[in-house]
Amino acid sequence: MLKKKIYKGTAATTIDIHTFNRADGKLKTANLGDSSFKVIRDGKITFKSVDNIHDYNMPHQLDHSGNANTPNDAVLRKYQLKHNDLIIVASDGLWDNLTEKDITAIVTPMVEKINTFSDKKVQNIALKLLKKAEQVIKTKKDAHEKYKNKKIDAETFRNFPGKPDDVTILVALVSMNTEEA
Repeated sequence: MLKKKIYKGTAATTIDIHTFNRADGKLKTANLGDSSFKVIRDGKITFKSVDNIHDYNMPHQLDHSGNANTPNDAVLRKYQLKHNDLIIVASDGLWDNLTEKDITAIVTPMVEKINTFSDKKVQNIALKLLKKAEQVIKTKKDAHEKYKNKKIDAETFRNFPGKPDDVTILVALVSMNTEEA
């Protein structure tokens, strides 16, 4: 007798897969959903993933429902990286709460200060982005409490920036120097 598993709930995931070939400097990516990435070079965003969503707040996702997207729906891209490019891969909890201008303002001075490769220095970039995103999220949550308690009106609440969400961040600094690997 064959038993069918029944999945309750709506557990789903987005994907962001990256491979980097140091020999030729190529970054290959596969993106499905609203987790995405950006490449920052010399203080400017030079490459980024494209939105992979059905509609606002409805990202492409993989799940067990049978109605979800498939890995074949992922957007595949290639990009030529250079030494000291910064790659930020993050969930929508970062991208929905910080603008590109906010992000480059935070990371550019930090990258400029990195004169030797250091995991700790790169980790600090991720932590600083996380703290800033959490500040924006807290502001939105505080505004929601004020709205619930009738201390602000709906229009004022809608104008508060941010969107409460989980935040996952991965930061990588490209080194074309094989001695630093």
